Amino acid sequence: MDKACQLASGPKSYAGDAERVAFLFTLYQRITSLLPVARQPAQRARRPSAAA
Repeated sequence: MDKACQLASGPKSYAGDAERVAFLFTLYQRITSLLPVARQPAQRARRPSAAA
């Protein structure tokens, strides 16, 4: 698993499983996202519409 992550620009070793999984989710987000991860705009809160 670590060799596969190294091929995807990951570190040579991980402190534990949580760090390894975090790296895999980062890769997944990068692959499936339409926008670059670092440049995604913040979501604006929607105001509730005024009821008549």
